[in-house]
Amino acid sequence: MGPIKLTMRTDKNYNRNQWKWWQKASAFCFVFTLMISGFNYQQGSMLKKIENFIFDEFQALKPRQSVELPVFVIAIDEKAIDDFGQWPWPRNILADLIYKLKLDYEVAAIGIDVIFSEKDRSSPTYSKFPASQDPNLAAKVNVNLDYDNLLATSILQSGNVVLPIALSNNSKTKPPRAKATINMVGQSELKLKNPYFGRLANLEILERSASGLGVVNALTEYDGIVRETALFSIFSAPPGQNKNLIIPSFSVEVLRIFLDQKSYLIKKYTNSTDLSLRVGQQVTGMNINGSARLFYNHLDPDKYISVSDIFVGKHKNKLNEAVVLIGVTAGGITDKIATPLGQSIPGVEVHRQTIENVLTNSFLDRSNITIGIEILSSMILVIVVALFCILLGPVASALSSILISFMATAVCWIAFGYFSTLINPMIFILTILGTWIILSTFKRISENQKKRVLTEAFGRYVSPAYVETIIRSPDLLNLGGSSRILTILFCDIRRFTEISEIFREKPEVMISLLNDILEPLTQVILKYNGTIDKYLGDGIMAFWNAPLEQSYHAELATQACFELTHCIVKVREDLSKNEQYQAIDLAQLSIGVGMNTGLATVGNIGSQHRFDYSVIGDAVNLTARLESQCKNYKLDNIVSEDTLNMVKDAGPQDILDPALETFPIDCIKVVGRQKPALCYTLISKLTRQNGKILEKHSEFFVHYSAGDFLKASLVLKELVKFDTTLQHYYFMMLQRCEELNASEKNDWKGFYEASTK
Repeated sequence: MGPIKLTMRTDKNYNRNQWKWWQKASAFCFVFTLMISGFNYQQGSMLKKIENFIFDEFQALKPRQSVELPVFVIAIDEKAIDDFGQWPWPRNILADLIYKLKLDYEVAAIGIDVIFSEKDRSSPTYSKFPASQDPNLAAKVNVNLDYDNLLATSILQSGNVVLPIALSNNSKTKPPRAKATINMVGQSELKLKNPYFGRLANLEILERSASGLGVVNALTEYDGIVRETALFSIFSAPPGQNKNLIIPSFSVEVLRIFLDQKSYLIKKYTNSTDLSLRVGQQVTGMNINGSARLFYNHLDPDKYISVSDIFVGKHKNKLNEAVVLIGVTAGGITDKIATPLGQSIPGVEVHRQTIENVLTNSFLDRSNITIGIEILSSMILVIVVALFCILLGPVASALSSILISFMATAVCWIAFGYFSTLINPMIFILTILGTWIILSTFKRISENQKKRVLTEAFGRYVSPAYVETIIRSPDLLNLGGSSRILTILFCDIRRFTEISEIFREKPEVMISLLNDILEPLTQVILKYNGTIDKYLGDGIMAFWNAPLEQSYHAELATQACFELTHCIVKVREDLSKNEQYQAIDLAQLSIGVGMNTGLATVGNIGSQHRFDYSVIGDAVNLTARLESQCKNYKLDNIVSEDTLNMVKDAGPQDILDPALETFPIDCIKVVGRQKPALCYTLISKLTRQNGKILEKHSEFFVHYSAGDFLKASLVLKELVKFDTTLQHYYFMMLQRCEELNASEKNDWKGFYEASTK
């Protein structure tokens, strides 16, 4: 019995030591979890950046669903600027706009996302008239016509206009006038950080007339993305006052006017530090610091109405009893805001999204309760993983930990997708992984006592927390290739051989000239994400949709082709300013561009020592042939039907210049190819004066395609009278039709067979 007792005693001691090890390890895991949580909630920390990345991806994968809400942006866009002149406009225009929105459209609330901090110097009251020309001129003008007064009057009479204010700490200013009261219920308290003591204000007359004033400061984070919106801000108490002034945001002020309320009600949630905001019957949650996390949806063009449309009376039914936000959206003069969806949106869009978030109570929940659940769940996971590590072997426990990690991630995704609640899966993953690593390590140490050996051995059994599902192989540097639909472009400088003869004694000048021509052409291609394949002497070969896939490669290439034909004009102007090129007849300098879309092979071609990333295939050959036909057809560019069909089916058309027009020119069977290709040319839209050209061109092309060269010639005789970029083409086609009509042997098959490459 002695040995048995000894064995039992030894086992007890071993188990007791093991238990001590597990106690220490588990305690360390709990501390580790708390450390992770602490670092995660620190702004700017790496874990915080990872958290933001994950939550941004959540939104990108499943943005907020669009709901039919009467919240619109009255856009000061490119169209409006074309109609009313450059921004800023005289304020009488804005006054008229407010009258129209209120009286004609009967909108419920108007928010103007523009700060009028200075007087309108375009008002007639600021005009000076030279007495020498007409002493009575000043008397003829209504010097009392003040556009600021007009705007203030329209705001006051409308009775539903909210103006913005921007808070700052650059200089001390008086606080804004309060337009609404803020009521706190129970133990509610806003703990607003960093009070402001200055502001960029509107003119006093305008703020006095407004029904609401709200803060437009954006809560931009370290990476420039606006994830949260401040529903309330704090203005430092003026001298003689003990209490700081709480100011609502521009968005909630507009909402208050929309709901016809005079005050806000802030209430504390039961057993929570988070608050609820009530505006009338509308209730939404917010953090104790007065902010809320925005749940974005994609930019909806239907929510944007141009100022120009308002003045012509469009969309009246849509805007009746709606909320409208007047803001600048024109490119180059608007403030762009980065969002978690990877979009850059106008600043006014943030206000519109905020209002929709409040109306649908769809702010993302990242409350203190959620964070508490996150930490508590992490503690539970420590216990679960610890049990797996104790009861299972290293491989089984690792697989179990991975499974739990996936399950935790799935729960976080479900919480976001169904409850708009943000739970960070990285906390769980780091907890699981850290716990497994720590406990497994402790287990190995306690069993073997050889830390170095066991640690090295342990490392061979470690399984990653995640299994990468998609592996991108860096095969761009390997020989071989892949087949892909590409858009290919060939660009050639016309008459460059003749031009180069002038500088045959000055090769350095010739090379400089070639570079000065090719550089701007290259920049156009790169501007639209094209890949330069190679330079072919005095030409360029480029392609789209490789090495990276491009959803709208045909559109990008088409716009590049269109700009290339215009770029050469600027090139000629620049070259004319260079004295060393004075001997050249720059008027003769032009380019020919051929473009086609089709299946091609792309990859590295060459040897192990030298290779080029290039494209080969029938589509490439056809593109080269089309480029060479530009000279025969007296055109700057020729584009295949396959490219334009892809452009037509590409979806969004905002890549293309609205001035771009396509004209069918011929069905061409190029050398070395059995199948003819219907071809087009890209030109700028015709003027109203020449508006019938397109109709006549279509008539000509129908007759020509049908082989009725007599009728085609009659139409062409009319077309050549018009001074357009197609005039030389019409002359050439007129000559061809007359020759074909006079030919006794007419075997027309509906296409032209080119005899040259």
